Amino acid sequence: MLACVNDPSLTSDFLIREMSEEAPSLGFIERLENPPEFNDISPEAGLKALVFSPVSNTSQIEGNVSL
Repeated sequence: MLACVNDPSLTSDFLIREMSEEAPSLGFIERLENPPEFNDISPEAGLKALVFSPVSNTSQIEGNVSL
């Protein structure tokens, strides 16, 4: 699943937390890099496009990925 947020006041962590509450069967995989056309002063102030995928109860993907 691709989840996006473009509000400068909301961070990637916000989207990851919301997804864990609303769709606990999906784990965070990676954040997609923004194209140069969407360059921003701070990566957290611009478009945040995060990929989530189904995870089993025994695996935890989040701990292996950095933003």
